[in-house]
Amino acid sequence: MPFDYTSLPGMYRPRMDDEGKRIPGIKIALLMATPLDRLPRGLRPRHGFHLQPPMFHYGWILPYGHIQRVGRKHDFLVLELDPEASDDEFGELDEFERNLPNYEDTLEKLAPMLQARGVSTCKLEAIVVRHDPPIAISLTTNYVAGNLTPPEEEIAIIQNFLEFDSPPKWLLNGAKGQWRYQTMKYVKKGAVFFAMCSIVPVNPYFLQANFARCSIIYYPLSLFRIKCTLPSPCIYDPRSYT
Repeated sequence: MPFDYTSLPGMYRPRMDDEGKRIPGIKIALLMATPLDRLPRGLRPRHGFHLQPPMFHYGWILPYGHIQRVGRKHDFLVLELDPEASDDEFGELDEFERNLPNYEDTLEKLAPMLQARGVSTCKLEAIVVRHDPPIAISLTTNYVAGNLTPPEEEIAIIQNFLEFDSPPKWLLNGAKGQWRYQTMKYVKKGAVFFAMCSIVPVNPYFLQANFARCSIIYYPLSLFRIKCTLPSPCIYDPRSYT
């Protein structure tokens, strides 16, 4: 698959200016078509400074109140505020503020429950998406594994446990869901890393952006975390997957 993106279906390609040059942004047709059941091959970032493709997450949009309801049912919900917090301490709190989840801690508490049910190769991440509602649960991204998705049996376990009515779809990242200029570079690593809390093919090569830093987590086929720090975002060598 060439990295000029000409083999992509029309709505996935970059926008063009009046002189035929590629420009940042996203085509309205693609924006209107999301969420998507599948992605085409080749919607992957390039090494170096280029107009990079939109970032898609494979996962579920969270309806308002969904994670609170399921989290209370299975006892993995962690709220942003202490349930006993007083209005004197934080000002007058409404029902929404009192029930706002701490997504990171909630999903961390959920992880061993999913592991006990057979989820061993992917970890969930809460992300902001260009959809309504704007919060979603992500299993992987096109920046991690191209258009590949996690094992069907693990998707089914997660879907059933979290009581989602339909399979996951490809969702646009809230901040990076458009063509944009960004520098990416290869970094060789000897271990298998799961970047952005996602399942990826076994491959020792990464792409990573300059400057920004985040925590990237190494998973020895489990959900127990051994943290290290690398620049972000991290991506597998695009020569290794579709």
